[in-house]
Amino acid sequence: MRRSLAVVYLLFLLTPVLVPQTEPTSPPADTGISLRVTTRMVMVDAVVTDKKGNSVADLGVGDFTILEDGKPQKIRLFSLPESLQPANQKALALPPNEFSNRPESRKPTGPLVLLLVDALNSQLSDQVYVRQRAFRYLAEEAKARRRIAIFALANNLVLLQDFTSDPNALATAIEKLSPQKAVAASRGEAFTITPQMAAGLPETLLNSLKRLNQEQAVNSIDERVRITVASLNAIARAMMGYPGRKNLVWISAGFPVSLAMEGRYADLSQNYASEVRETATLLSQAQVALYPVDSRGLSAVRESTGSDELVATVVSPWDSVLDGDPLIGAPQIADASHMAMEQLALDTGGKAYYNANDLDRAVANSIADGTSYYALGYYPENKKWDGKYRKIELKLRRKGLGCRYRRGYFAFDSISASKRVEHSELKDRLKEMQIAATDPLPATGITFRAQIVPPKPGDMKTEINLVVDSTSISFRESPSDRHQFDLDVAAFLVLPDGGLISWVHKNLVSLLPEMQYADVRQHGLPFHFQLDTASSQGDLRLVVRDNLTGLIGSLNIPLAGIKTEAHH
Repeated sequence: MRRSLAVVYLLFLLTPVLVPQTEPTSPPADTGISLRVTTRMVMVDAVVTDKKGNSVADLGVGDFTILEDGKPQKIRLFSLPESLQPANQKALALPPNEFSNRPESRKPTGPLVLLLVDALNSQLSDQVYVRQRAFRYLAEEAKARRRIAIFALANNLVLLQDFTSDPNALATAIEKLSPQKAVAASRGEAFTITPQMAAGLPETLLNSLKRLNQEQAVNSIDERVRITVASLNAIARAMMGYPGRKNLVWISAGFPVSLAMEGRYADLSQNYASEVRETATLLSQAQVALYPVDSRGLSAVRESTGSDELVATVVSPWDSVLDGDPLIGAPQIADASHMAMEQLALDTGGKAYYNANDLDRAVANSIADGTSYYALGYYPENKKWDGKYRKIELKLRRKGLGCRYRRGYFAFDSISASKRVEHSELKDRLKEMQIAATDPLPATGITFRAQIVPPKPGDMKTEINLVVDSTSISFRESPSDRHQFDLDVAAFLVLPDGGLISWVHKNLVSLLPEMQYADVRQHGLPFHFQLDTASSQGDLRLVVRDNLTGLIGSLNIPLAGIKTEAHH
């Protein structure tokens, strides 16, 4: 059999030599436009509009000034809006049984738009309204031939439609959006009693029931925040390797940045500011601008009753009840959700839309931002990479213009700050890789190609040959002119029901002499391992993690798509 991918067995833990064989397709060229620690260039996407909200596309580099923590920075890269439109390209052609998570293997062309319809954090009636309006604005956007991917979020994140400008495919995806109540929302429902029933209960028992309801409500919110943040992070991981600005339109009532409980329930208060900031950082690193659109429009929010309770326990039969989910209509949650929307939009360079009924116009405006923006890059004057947050300020010489851009970043230098990974941390990394393996789109922070050699008759071992693109991973300079990398590589066999029946993991740490390093930079980093795939059902999921940066790449390969006749 012709081995079109390089095959090599690595000796682990400080292997001194690594000699790859030939590999036909070189990894993507290193453009230098990257947030990776190898270049440390900071990218800022700027959407500039006039007083009427129209895009302004005739500015030059001299019209912009970038400040970091108040100090001017020299602009090293500048691209006009018209030069940022990706050219149409054919999908990367791969031989049988070879697969890749490189963006060009999936052929998304033109400005990329991601639409996330959130049922987890939306009322049932609002979901119906969103579905109706979605048909209208997607029909208009399809005329512009913009590539749109559609996700749904309920109990988990689901990809309804991969990137396409086909109006029929988009309409079919929207038809799949049936209103539903997520499990996490149902868990927050209160057990209610009438005033007459409450009068007959001992005070201690009534207070215990009220306490139980508040705890369930807070637990429901916790679970929703966890699922929502994980879903936004999954989208960021998937978009990490795609060049240019991507706009993520998130139609949702949102989740609170904090939950302030009072009185006897004050100990149940929660703060999700760190989760919001971490998610915004990951989205910004992937150049994903978030545009939250409140699915409630101008729908009424409950007036505050002055009670300490988040959800009511004693309810009169004739009291009006909001449809579906009382937590979404709670005033303290609605206000805190708008704060989270604003923070995420501000930190990623997007814009939040709420308290408006023109849903399709808000979505259309969000999508339009992805077609006209300036890309600016600079190398920070502050060379101390201490992990602290740095504020970015963008000033325009021309007066009367508005500008949207991300407002800062964390100055992490994973290479100099990295340390030897202890066994306890290995479990965390494995869990992170398992999560990435379940993402609906492949993570592209680390890109690679995989050749799958199916088992011979009577054998159960599938051979997996990987070549990781060296431009997507980091190397740490070591004594004696050697270059160190630190990767985790894992393969999982997952059944159609989600059951994990087989997996293998390796930690690859090696010091490359200059000659081998130069070869790896040109041809990629190859390695080989085996996985027991006795079952012919399910998916083979490959994950690579760079432990110097935390970036992840993943790939999902259906076993049914592997051709057995390719093995000789």
